[in-house]
Amino acid sequence: MNAEQYLCELTQRFWRYYVLDPTEENFERIVGRCSEDIVMIGTGKHEIYTDASKIAANMQSNLSEAAHIRFDVLDEWYDALTVREDVVLV
Repeated sequence: MNAEQYLCELTQRFWRYYVLDPTEENFERIVGRCSEDIVMIGTGKHEIYTDASKIAANMQSNLSEAAHIRFDVLDEWYDALTVREDVVLV
């Protein structure tokens, strides 16, 4: 498996944990494997995080919000674009 495939699979697990089973434990499983330099752009205008500590700091409120929302995933796909050697956009 190459780096782009790995990042696509990691992103898929991340979003499944975040959207379909939003528990702190599931989220920690993913964030614990990420670099401190991770950038996450979510679905809301306030969901732009520029490092892992900012993601973790906002996770409790995001989990509380998501607890009252039901998501039905109808289709999904993941593709990785290497922007430069140390930056990949999934």
